[in-house]
Amino acid sequence: GVKITKESGKYFVEGNGLRSLVPPVQDVYCGNSGTLVRLIAGLIAGSAIEACLTGDASLQSRPMQRIIDPLGEFGIEIESRDKGLLPLLVKGSSDAVGIDYKMKIASAQVKSAILLAALNANGKTIIHEKSLTRDHTELMMQYLGYDIKLDNSNSARKITFTPGESVQAKDITVPSDPSSAAFFIVAALLVPDSHLLIENVGINYTRIGLFEVLTEMGAKIKYLNEREVSGEMVADLEVQYSNLHAVEVKPEIAP
Repeated sequence: GVKITKESGKYFVEGNGLRSLVPPVQDVYCGNSGTLVRLIAGLIAGSAIEACLTGDASLQSRPMQRIIDPLGEFGIEIESRDKGLLPLLVKGSSDAVGIDYKMKIASAQVKSAILLAALNANGKTIIHEKSLTRDHTELMMQYLGYDIKLDNSNSARKITFTPGESVQAKDITVPSDPSSAAFFIVAALLVPDSHLLIENVGINYTRIGLFEVLTEMGAKIKYLNEREVSGEMVADLEVQYSNLHAVEVKPEIAP
């Protein structure tokens, strides 16, 4: 029920506010995208609609119990194939109640599913993370004006979301993806005489572990023109061929 058009590289999204989704006329096919199916499940959970989510053979083998459990705590019903696999039948509810949830695994997808379900839930939703994960959803919600509070301490995080009325839409500029930029950065570091400038790269601190390790290895990587765009930190990256040396990478840098 959301109107989306594309024009000259820009997407125009015309939403109708909270509780405005209409049930799809057919199954929602998510292809190979685990992010899509988990986020859509959260969005549907807090709406008074029902939808069946499915995907390709690979996606149908991926674990969905990790979202079924927390979304079920909102008081909504999710039916899955054997052992929590796709397809999922998500029966949303306008009577969903906010939850206090301790994350069992470090997963930005699960966290985002919970936050999207919380948009339409009654009462606060609190999420406790043992270790930090990507926080793009929280930053976007802050940027849009939602009542979301982030409390970081000892590498853990507490997120408190209080639902309210619909917020006003804002223009959103999506920065270049640091994971995609990584291939070109590593190539430039390895090939003699390389000198590369990649513009508008997201440098969110939950995403730049690779850049930090490479810098420790002696990589010449400079952040130029650092700025905030739509709630996210962005920079132009200047990369030059470098003589790298081995380092020990600590396990906590991996996420």
